[in-house]
Amino acid sequence: MTARRIVALAALSAVLAPAATAMAAAKPAPKVKPMCKQVTDDAGDPYIVRQAPSQTAPDDALDVLSADVATNATTMTVAIRVKKLAAFPTTSPAGGTYQMTFNVGNEEATYYALVSSGPNGLYSEFGTRAALPAVTSVPTVLGTPTPVLDLAKNEVRLSFPLSLFGSVKLVKGKTKIAPIETTAGRGNHGRGVFADDAVGGKNYVAGSASCLVVGK
Repeated sequence: MTARRIVALAALSAVLAPAATAMAAAKPAPKVKPMCKQVTDDAGDPYIVRQAPSQTAPDDALDVLSADVATNATTMTVAIRVKKLAAFPTTSPAGGTYQMTFNVGNEEATYYALVSSGPNGLYSEFGTRAALPAVTSVPTVLGTPTPVLDLAKNEVRLSFPLSLFGSVKLVKGKTKIAPIETTAGRGNHGRGVFADDAVGGKNYVAGSASCLVVGK
């Protein structure tokens, strides 16, 4: 190879190297996979009373299939999905109650988001619960946001401002939200009698990607 060709190739490499480095630096970061169906539960397993799962009752409006919780900078949304949502479950003319309980970060408090339907329309609560013996608990209501009963999506949703958490801060990318229990029950304006429950679920990190659209 002639000296002139060697010099030419070296010059070309000097020109191309920065361009290649810039292209590598400009490569977009991989897309973060959104969390979908944080909580899941088998279909066809709602029962008459919580303590007697062998007493099955076919009520698709109380058959929990999945649930999610998600946040953005200002709002939290909780969604609970059932097999076939109805304003009045077939086995409960008084209405139905849907609830998720969860922990936030290292806080000891158990938070809950609740939506119920009944003869007087929809009702909701967001607050904390202090556990007592058996299935009873004492709630502290922090807010009563406007609920959504989405019959087309078979989904119950509740959105509320993060300010309702008071001094508890949900830090984007850091604070974990851990589902404890997701339930569907008979009756309204309270825990009701559970017809189906899903225990636990995957942790969600505040502000991370989710299939659930926050605030809708």
